[in-house]
Parts: sequence; C-alpha cells; structure tokens
Amino acid sequence: MSKIDEIRKRHEELTRKLARLGRHAGLIESAQAAHDDRGELLALLDSGAWQDEKPGPGDWWLSLHPEKRIGLFDDKRPLRIVIDAGGDVIEEPSRTRLFTSQLTGALWQRRTVPRDPFKGGE
Repeated sequence: MSKIDEIRKRHEELTRKLARLGRHAGLIESAQAAHDDRGELLALLDSGAWQDEKPGPGDWWLSLHPEKRIGLFDDKRPLRIVIDAGGDVIEEPSRTRLFTSQLTGALWQRRTVPRDPFKGGE
C-alpha cells in the first residue's frame, strides 16, 4: 500500500469516527484541523497531481518515462491502467500486463470520475 493510500485509509476511518462522535462530544480542535488537512491533501492528489511513487490498487493514468516508450507503448500519451490487488499493472483496454522494468521513472495520476456539472458546487 502506498503512502497516499495509507493516508486516504486513515482519513476515511477518521471521517467515520467524527461522524459518529460529532463535534459536540468534546473533540479537540487540533484533531479536527488534522482531519481537515488530510482531506485537503487528498483533494489535491485527486485533482490531477502526478506522483512518481507507484500507487496501490485502483484506476490510474500512467506516463511512461520517454526511454521506456517502446513497442506497444511508443505513443506519447498517458496510458489508462489498472493496478490489481496483487500489484500488477494492466493497460486498458488491451489488458496487457506491464513489466516492472517498464515502470522505472514513470509518473502516476489517479483516474477519477468527473463530478456531475449539473449539480453545481457539490
């Protein structure tokens, strides 16, 4: 599990605890502030920031290092990939598994589902 996924997991757990306890239960402000900071960090990561650390399972964009763009992957565009629970990196839609050696120097970006533009600021 990557550092980002660990932070995301802790953030989700704290969100559930805060929802159960509520602010009136005497939670100290610093705990709420730390929770808010984590939420802001996760939002920034989901906003399109590229990272050089291989992430955990999920849907990602992968930009191979230019020296690794050969054969099927010689196109300059980012690849749409899935990382499965076993850590395998699989390109979509061809379902081609990438080798660890191809991932050296790669950059990763979370693939997110865009918000519904008709829901306004939600």
